[in-house]
Amino acid sequence: MHILFAGGGTAGHINPALAVAGYIRNVEKDVKISYIGKEGGLEATLVPEAGIDFYSIKVDGFKRSFSPSSIRKNIVAAKRAITASFAARKILKELNPDIVMGTGGYVSGPVLREAHKLGIPTVIHEQNAFPGVTTKMLSDNADRVMLAMPEAEKHLKLKSAPVITGNPVRETVIHANPVESKRKLGIENKTVILSFGGSLGARPLNEAVCSFIADNYKNKDLFFIHSTGKAGFSGRLTAPLVFAGAVAKQILAPMGITVSSRVSMVGGVADPTEEQINEIILAAKADGDSVGGAIAGTVTGIPAGHGAPDLGENAEGIFARHLFAVPAVKGLSFGAGFAFASMRGSQANDPFYMDGDTVKTRTNHSGGINGGITNGMPLTFEVAIRPTPSIAREQQTVSLSRKADETLIINGRHDPCIVRRALPVIEAAAALATVELLGK
Repeated sequence: MHILFAGGGTAGHINPALAVAGYIRNVEKDVKISYIGKEGGLEATLVPEAGIDFYSIKVDGFKRSFSPSSIRKNIVAAKRAITASFAARKILKELNPDIVMGTGGYVSGPVLREAHKLGIPTVIHEQNAFPGVTTKMLSDNADRVMLAMPEAEKHLKLKSAPVITGNPVRETVIHANPVESKRKLGIENKTVILSFGGSLGARPLNEAVCSFIADNYKNKDLFFIHSTGKAGFSGRLTAPLVFAGAVAKQILAPMGITVSSRVSMVGGVADPTEEQINEIILAAKADGDSVGGAIAGTVTGIPAGHGAPDLGENAEGIFARHLFAVPAVKGLSFGAGFAFASMRGSQANDPFYMDGDTVKTRTNHSGGINGGITNGMPLTFEVAIRPTPSIAREQQTVSLSRKADETLIINGRHDPCIVRRALPVIEAAAALATVELLGK
């Protein structure tokens, strides 16, 4: 028997297929398993890693917006829908599977449609309580529909009663030995809390887990493992930074040290109001574009005398190392920053005075640092946040494999501005820098 799977886009569509395929291979030794997915999609990596033959087609999803950029993308998607159907039909004829199972994602659409036309039995598995668009389109022609949740049935047109299966789980997960697993990790005597979700990244989940860890990190009996989406140099990579920063803030709080931040610029508008920020972001989104900005940060309560003039030990260098670990940060200044370039020394210098037994300055142009050493005043800095490079407009790039110019079209959800989202990330980086500066 030859079973062909189709699905992709996110691990939520891919992993159920891999779980079913793995079980079938264990109980039916002579079965052949194949998989059709999107070229360059997440499935193009996960499926071959599972030892399954992978075939790809070029296909894009449709945008539910009438903006100019969405219309352009939908025109491209419409063209690819036609070519994808031809490609799927060609692969199906070559492989001649006995049955085709779709697990969702727009890539499964042309595969199951063509399989139905060729008279190949088709099966659909829907993982969600509210079915996706592709499942809705295919369910009335599928020979069998399987649902993870019975609530999904009311949203579908079915020619026969569905089979309620739940969501398939890989056998390696079901049969894992928790005692042996803890031993390998060296955490035999701890309660392990594993959190995961959103294979391409789930910001609300990351923030919720971050808060939970911050509230419970002192409990030495707990061990936290959080699995985040994988994406090179994206905001998703900052989740571990936020987790660590939450712990750093807990360390600094008893010392009377606080870290705060604010949006100091968006789209060239300094100190914008919330209303202005929203207007600027929505305007960029309507154009299929993105917009950058700046974040001003303040750390209060750092005693004087921390840091050194030496390279690598000065306060500015320590903060710079942590702040530039945030992928979107492209510039950094302390105190008056680049305004120093237009000042005279008499304007730039901060006058010192005695406040009881404490030395203070009447201004804070230096941002709480002199010669790489903290002076007891609030440590102030500002970072520049670049516009999100993934935009809905066509962009010019090159193909390294073909050594030729190429037009890039990026599909999916795009953030028109990440400045507000970056506030907790910048605070986390500053908190970690402060902990290192203090030697804690």
